[in-house]
Amino acid sequence: MNNYTHLTRLKRRLAQVAVLALVASLLPLSNLNATTTHVVIREVQLAGATATDEWVELFNSTPEPVSLLGWRLAKRTSGGTQTNLLTGFPDITLPSGHHFLIAHPLGYTGAAAPDATYSTTGSIAADNTIILYS
Repeated sequence: MNNYTHLTRLKRRLAQVAVLALVASLLPLSNLNATTTHVVIREVQLAGATATDEWVELFNSTPEPVSLLGWRLAKRTSGGTQTNLLTGFPDITLPSGHHFLIAHPLGYTGAAAPDATYSTTGSIAADNTIILYS
């Protein structure tokens, strides 16, 4: 292949990329600004400095405060066994845009004080599913 053919193909490919970029920039970005209607599990740490240096962070992404009274946090193993991590949340209202930190009662070494600790000394495994019940 000569240099002219190679240059022509390169120009054509760059033009295609430019068109795709233009089309992508015109697509709606509605999903980026989507508002959730519930408290979400924002982050989970498994086995940090120690095997039980773990925590679950909740976030209230709603526009309103949410009462956590009566809620429950559980884990489900890959085999289907379910265990409560936090059987009952304290009587607290989580303001809009705020976090709630739940930590292991024995091994947590984080700088932030947890808002609650697990009701168990069990840990979360990498293949577990974390479930928040309201």
